[in-house]
Amino acid sequence: MKKLMIIWALFASALAHADELTPFLPSDSSVYNRVRDIAIEDDKQAFLSGSKGGSVTGDNMKGPVTPDELYKSYERNELAANKIYKGVSVRVIGTANEIGEDALGKPYIDAISGKPDGLSSLRSVKLYFNEASERLLKLSKGDKIDLICVGKGYFVHTPMLDQCYFTADLNIDNLLGGLFLPAEKLTIENLAKLPDSNVLQINLYVIFGAKASNDKIKVVCDKSSKKCLNFLGSDEFEKEINKFINDHKDEIKLLVTKIAEMQKELHSK
Repeated sequence: MKKLMIIWALFASALAHADELTPFLPSDSSVYNRVRDIAIEDDKQAFLSGSKGGSVTGDNMKGPVTPDELYKSYERNELAANKIYKGVSVRVIGTANEIGEDALGKPYIDAISGKPDGLSSLRSVKLYFNEASERLLKLSKGDKIDLICVGKGYFVHTPMLDQCYFTADLNIDNLLGGLFLPAEKLTIENLAKLPDSNVLQINLYVIFGAKASNDKIKVVCDKSSKKCLNFLGSDEFEKEINKFINDHKDEIKLLVTKIAEMQKELHSK
């Protein structure tokens, strides 16, 4: 997905403004949906790998960060750290140092970056849950954890996060399925309803790419996801997409102008 975003940057400047989607609708819906499905799977794997950046799923939250990184960030400057983490979703990957509940019965994990009972235990963060899920009940001290929480702030030299749940419980397929439009839902209104410009850009990338290389994608992407991804990240595909953009600059400007107009109309309601 990171490669796709790099390629997108090459032609993003051409998308200044909007009008008709029809010329860009896929010649073969099955080819478009195949590219979409592979893009979703690639994004999912990039996110689950824990790498920073390179996925739509990960772009909707901060991190991943380790407990040690969070601790040092707050020790360095609480105000600056709050501006980054407080009130937003944060992915935290570390080790469970303690599993318990506070005086009000709220379950939490005291998380660290190193081994339990080591020096790293002095630089822990508190991760609170709304309830003790089955996955939390099965967790043991020393187990690796991968959580998504909401930053709460800094109390008694301890970063705190709330509303935590395990990353494994995130329904990524459902989330991405709503962000990457299937061929049958490709309308200007649906594109305008996408949550941000980054997601819109990726959808337009898939639309343009499927249109520019329909025949090649049909052959390559029907064989294997790996070969399909290799082609989508190749110089050959980059040249094809650049040619397509150059050949359709005016139509693309009209398309994006129409989407922008629709966005304003939707936001005014």
